[in-house]
Amino acid sequence: MALLCHVSHFYAGDEMDSVSAVAALAALGHSLRLEVWRMLLPQGPLGLTAGSIAERLSVAPSSLSFHLQQMTHGRVLIQRRSSRHVIYAVNNEVVDALCDFLVGGVIIQIVPGSLAAGQAGDIVGER
Repeated sequence: MALLCHVSHFYAGDEMDSVSAVAALAALGHSLRLEVWRMLLPQGPLGLTAGSIAERLSVAPSSLSFHLQQMTHGRVLIQRRSSRHVIYAVNNEVVDALCDFLVGGVIIQIVPGSLAAGQAGDIVGER
């Protein structure tokens, strides 16, 4: 199975700039935030409530709240209200734009499991 970094554009055709990329990377630059993001990714647009995230990760809600705020501010997560609950989901537009920014517009295909650890390999890319 190949992982494909295919990118849509950031906010209606605008490409991500360096300032936005740094904000998104900073939002993911903590082990708990990265764990939250990786947990939310398979949930898709449905996302999870803050309480569910805290429970699944065994994190105090007050501590998690700070990290969710940082991730929302960095735009890697979106939040919405559903009655009394705040639901968080991965912001796919920003993540796709960040991926595009990092690879410079090249579509990269990496085939996992085809290389032993530390072994050189080919990255297939096209503009």
